[in-house]
Parts: sequence; structure tokens; C-alpha cells
Amino acid sequence: QLGDTLDKVRNLNDGKVYGLPSWFQDEVAPSAVFGFNIRMNYVKELGYYDTYVEKGYFTQDEFIQLLRDWKEKYPEINGNKTIPLCFNADNQSATLYCFRGMYGIDQYYVTEDGQLQHRLRHPESKNMYLFMNELYREGLIDVDWPSNKKALFDEKVSGGYVLAAPEAYWN
Repeated sequence: QLGDTLDKVRNLNDGKVYGLPSWFQDEVAPSAVFGFNIRMNYVKELGYYDTYVEKGYFTQDEFIQLLRDWKEKYPEINGNKTIPLCFNADNQSATLYCFRGMYGIDQYYVTEDGQLQHRLRHPESKNMYLFMNELYREGLIDVDWPSNKKALFDEKVSGGYVLAAPEAYWN
């Protein structure tokens, strides 16, 4: 989906791509901001690493299966129930940017008849929320997601029992 703009996100030092922007527009920032931070040691252990390296991304189905496989293999870590996908309630915009990016949803969009519409009216918004709901109903999203203030979120992530979190790269 990025096309020629992929070159704009390459690291200037080594030419590698370390993250993709989670929104799609004519110009791409030189650094990806929001994305799914994933524990790569588990990605390797569960056999998904080569697939990821080969393509540079996971498909939605591969991502879901990774979350499922990890949860099945690791129902608990260090006495804590594992959390495949954990959200920071103090930074819900990062969470939503990550999911909207998966569906190509920007802040606004222009309809076929030239009308400017808010992102919630984007044709893919419903599919995005249905996908998030599927993840939640399957137990792949932390049940405490609405109340995971930064301190609690940081505790869970640093405790080693979270596989992935949609966040800004600096978090």
C-alpha cells in the first residue's frame, strides 16, 4: 500500500525498514510512529519470524494466529495470566491509530462524490471495530483495557507476560 513512499521510512544509516506508518496518505513521515510492538523472541520461538522477515509484515490472519498460539503455549508466565494484546488506556489514540492503519483509515476521507467525511464514516470503520471485537471476544485483548492507566500498562508489559501492544515506538 505504501508503494514508492516505502523509501521514505528506510533508516538512513542501514537502509532497513524498522516500522511502517499506521496511516496512509500522499506523504509519509520519515519515521513510523504507531505500530504493534511485539516480542520478537516469541515470534521466533513460535515459527513466525521467517514469514515476517520474508514479507516484512504479518497478514491479519497471521497476526491473529500468532496471538492465539502464544496464548495457548503460555497461559501463564511468572504466575500471571498472559495477555496476548495489551492496551494503554492513557494512550488510546495510539491503539486506534494502529488499528485504523490496518484498514487504511485516515483522520478524514473524501467520498466518491467529493464530500469530506470524518473517519468514523469511512467504509472500513465498521470492519475495524468488528475485528477488534473479535479479538476481545476471543480473549486476545486484555480484559482490563479500559482501565490500564500508564502505570498498570507499564507494569504488565515489563512483567514479561504481554506479547504485543499497539503503541508509539518511543513507548
